This record gives sequence, C-alpha cells and structure tokens, in this order.
Amino acid sequence: MRGVGAGVGVGLGWVWEQGLDLLSITARQDPTLELDDSFHPYWTISVMQPSRGYTGDLLTGGQYPVNINGYPTRWRATLAHFATFDKNTMFVPGHGPIMGLEGVAEIRSCFDDLAEQTEKNFKAGVPVEEAVERYVVPDKFKNYRQFSWGFAISRTTQQLYAEWSGKPIEILNY
Repeated sequence: MRGVGAGVGVGLGWVWEQGLDLLSITARQDPTLELDDSFHPYWTISVMQPSRGYTGDLLTGGQYPVNINGYPTRWRATLAHFATFDKNTMFVPGHGPIMGLEGVAEIRSCFDDLAEQTEKNFKAGVPVEEAVERYVVPDKFKNYRQFSWGFAISRTTQQLYAEWSGKPIEILNY
C-alpha cells in the first residue's frame, strides 16, 4: 500500500450497481491502494490495479468537481498523478462513465480553469464573495453538470482563497 496523500469515503456506487465484485477483482490482480485526503477531510481510498483504477469521487465524469470538503491544490495534484498512469489505464470514477486518460485530462482542465480564474481575482484583490460571482463557465464546460454552484464553484473558490491566504480551510460536516 502506498499513500498519495494523507486522512474513509469511497464513492464506488457504480461498481456495485454493475454487479462487480471489487474484492474478488482486486484480490486477483495485485491492487495498490492509494490513500488520499485531497477530496474529503477523511481518507478517500482509490484502488489501483494494472490498467484499472477505482477512484471514488476524486474523478467525476462530465460534471464540475463537488468540493464540499476538498483541498483544491492537493486534489489537482492527485489528478496530475493519475495523468502519469499508463495510457491504457481505465478509471472508474465516483460518478459518470468509465474513462481513460483523456477523461482525466478533461476534468483537470475544468479544475485548472476554475483555479486560474480564481487566482486572477485573488491577485487583483477581489473579495472572495465577488470572485465566486465573477466565475465564467467556459463554453467547453457549459454542458458539465453542476451539483450546485455553491458546492462546485463557491466552495472551491473559498478554499483556494483560504489556502493562498494561509488560513485554514473551513470543513463542513455533511
């Protein structure tokens, strides 16, 4: 077992819905468990096997990251880590369809856009509340699902501002 981060939430509902027996699959294929706290303040367990990764909510296909209690910089670093996997790796996200590295790249791009727009506002001295309202969804993400503006855009913006200001990130208990 190797740790990618540090802090147990598992978003593997899709695996169970498909009738897959995760324990049997992983026992046969020498899995690596990656423990990560970039998303939840508790551990998120990603099960990585040769050519397959079960990532829980660290990856979500076709939707903005729901960032109730995430740590955006570390979460983005985790996505960058996933991008280093073999080109044939398939990822089973917490929500959305199974994806390859192109899906990881798309989600990284969405997260990066949010961080870049937020950083411009932060450096310009724009108050966090106004920065949330200034975020513009790029055309390429207009069809992305948003669980809610508050949990996707607002929370990530607030958390980035706190991080860049050296303040603790407020944890919500949901």
